[in-house]
Amino acid sequence: MRMLRALRFAPKPGKLWPRGVSTSPCPGLDAEVVIAGGGPTGLITALLLARWGVRSVVAERSTALTQHPQAHLINHRSMEVMRAVPGLTDQIWAGVPPLDQWRSFVYCGSMLGDLLGSVDHFPGQASPHLPLLSPEPVTHLSQHKLVPLLWQAALADPLVGVLAGCSVRSVRPGEGHVEVDIQERAAGTLRTLRGAYVVAADGARGGLRQAAGVELQGSAGLQHLINIHFVSPELGRRLRGREGMLYFVFSPATIAVVVAHNITEGEFVAQIPYFPPLQSAADFTPGACSRLVAAAIGDPAVPVELRTVRPWAMSGLVAATYQPHSRLFLAGDAAHVFPPSGAFGMNTGIQDAHNLAWKLAAVLGKEARPSLLHSYSAERRPVALANMQLSVQNFYEALRIPKLMGLDYHTALRLNDTLTSPAVAWLPPGLRRSALEAGLALGQAAAPALGTLRSRDIRAALEGGETLRLQYPKEDLGFVYRSPDAALAPSAADLAEVDLAARPRPRHAPYTPATLVGGRLPHAAVDAVVSRGWLAGGAAGPASTVDLSCLAASPTPLLLLLPSGHEALEKRAWLAAAERLGPQRVLPVVLHLGRAPVGAAAERTNALELQCDPASGAWATTGGARVLLVRPDGHIGAKWSEQVADAGRAQGALEQALAAVMHCA
Repeated sequence: MRMLRALRFAPKPGKLWPRGVSTSPCPGLDAEVVIAGGGPTGLITALLLARWGVRSVVAERSTALTQHPQAHLINHRSMEVMRAVPGLTDQIWAGVPPLDQWRSFVYCGSMLGDLLGSVDHFPGQASPHLPLLSPEPVTHLSQHKLVPLLWQAALADPLVGVLAGCSVRSVRPGEGHVEVDIQERAAGTLRTLRGAYVVAADGARGGLRQAAGVELQGSAGLQHLINIHFVSPELGRRLRGREGMLYFVFSPATIAVVVAHNITEGEFVAQIPYFPPLQSAADFTPGACSRLVAAAIGDPAVPVELRTVRPWAMSGLVAATYQPHSRLFLAGDAAHVFPPSGAFGMNTGIQDAHNLAWKLAAVLGKEARPSLLHSYSAERRPVALANMQLSVQNFYEALRIPKLMGLDYHTALRLNDTLTSPAVAWLPPGLRRSALEAGLALGQAAAPALGTLRSRDIRAALEGGETLRLQYPKEDLGFVYRSPDAALAPSAADLAEVDLAARPRPRHAPYTPATLVGGRLPHAAVDAVVSRGWLAGGAAGPASTVDLSCLAASPTPLLLLLPSGHEALEKRAWLAAAERLGPQRVLPVVLHLGRAPVGAAAERTNALELQCDPASGAWATTGGARVLLVRPDGHIGAKWSEQVADAGRAQGALEQALAAVMHCA
């Protein structure tokens, strides 16, 4: 078995990825973690594991990078997660089109034709940054452009091994390890790797979830669609002044949602619904696709290059468990499948990786007991269920405008169900298909006139925010782990606070950062490092409190003293407690808002002391929190709101919280 060297190039379409595998320092293991799937979830898992010194092998069935655009909106939290990979978010942001090209959703008779209206999802913003909420913006970069950046980072990391053109065929738990059978698809040869754990990030149809007997639960087949990937720089030029991320097209010739992946480059994907079994993917021949795209554009003279055509079924499904057995974990699309409305699919997978990687690293480094790994499913599955339900709700919200135009999707489904029912099975299939298409065509033909008649209602729905949204800061940044089996140490008061925050709020209510146990440590911009404390001499200081979890060389929790916890005796008590436990168990951080008090840098404590922006750090003075225990994934594991001025008492409280959060003695 060959050693994979750190190759410093990104794989290109049609180019074979290098084959090989990293060796592992663990006796008897080829790698500590074997990852099935080289998409965003699998690659982020490998890169985060490497960040904490864990060797992994990524087995990817493909041998070339896809050029078919898929997910394209990366939310705040996923961008924050990727800050752990040096330079990655800068590379991502360099490839994002200008905001004016993707700030709006456009509703129209055709892309170049009649305009029904549009919705600006960044009102009053010149950029997608929300500096009071996150150090990173939401970004619009298609998955087929993101993945090469992730592969470039993975190939450059000596702790990440790559097996391309290889599929994980089976996983067999052993005594203290797992055996993974990997098949090289071209030659058909099998090899067996030994690892400590396996992460199945092999997608919804990858096979490991099915082989483990884990069912997906939810709603399958909400809608069947054809994706038509096409390129037209001329269309991009003619859309100036009418730019948008999504074009909802309602014409007599086609109903489509066209995703503008990059208007400057003229790269688009048309999503067109169809109704099996009377209609099928085989109906979408190159000629038929060309006609549908021309109808969506609104000018058949616009030159178009068809690239790829793919059928897919929209579903809302979540795996019954994320941990089929003690050494196998599901992540990404292997664990959940959502409608694209809301862009939660890829983002939820990236955040699965973030939750799982630190726990694997802590267990492998013997900083936590294996029982910590059980919290992965307990924490991430409820988040996936919430995101799935919101995505399905968003799908139905997106149907509001077509329904006003007489294009009721449920009516179309009922027509299809009637024509495929046993009662009419005696009719020839061709006749039933013709009846379906005649019914659909009748609705499409009437849509423009109904759109004109109901233009006031359509404008009211668009202006009133009753349609599909683009930004979801509460769900993006404000999700909270709250399961009884979560790796947290909440008090009764903490649980009550989380329950209060979870109550339904008006759809457009602003997101307010808070220090909830189980929630993400909010962002505060760091203006200066007052005292470096435990921070390594050559290491750069954090730009945000979000970066604090990226500073430690191992998955070590942080003890964060907020401004209200700076009373002299209290500060000394907590810092003394942290020093007694040692930097292997907890790392102290002191947060100042505005200018730090004179002499703070001369106190010579072992704490990292930071001066933060009072505006973005306003959360640190609300809610009554004095001291926080922050997990290696940046989520708050415990909170103390009462003053503690005795070092022994502080140490006892800290040890108790660490035992719950890290599953350590």
